[in-house]
Amino acid sequence: MPWKIEGRYMETCNCSFLCPCITTNLSAVPTEGDCKAAIAMSIDSGEHEGTRLDGVNFVVVMRSPGAMDQGNIKAGLIVDESADDAQTDAVTKIATGQSGGPMAALAPLIGEFAGVERRPVRFEGEGLTRRVSAGDLVSQSLTGVPSAVNQGAALEIDNTA
Repeated sequence: MPWKIEGRYMETCNCSFLCPCITTNLSAVPTEGDCKAAIAMSIDSGEHEGTRLDGVNFVVVMRSPGAMDQGNIKAGLIVDESADDAQTDAVTKIATGQSGGPMAALAPLIGEFAGVERRPVRFEGEGLTRRVSAGDLVSQSLTGVPSAVNQGAALEIDNTA
């Protein structure tokens, strides 16, 4: 199922700086014992099987009771309330890995999918500073750490190959 999205991305968790999952392929025990993570995306342009996704914001929320590679992750999805039903369905397929792509690798570790909520999802920021809110469900902010490789360029995911 081909799809492509481009836009701004933000990922946070409750671990201490830096999240140990980054360097251990999800096998490290979270620094706080469990992992509470949120992955937010603001789609500047994109489509899924002919459905335009320009301007759609969403947040994937997850809780893992231990190391993420052990599974038993509970996940849910929050899609901006301005998205229509076709866009919500498309984002759900992308965010749950049903349409392939990066989330498909995580999907086998999800023990429970809590469902989809619709809220006003606001994505703000400039440079390495980001803030995302999803109604009364999510409020997160961060200041990223510059990399020698990438100084905060837009994220593009192409799953058409």
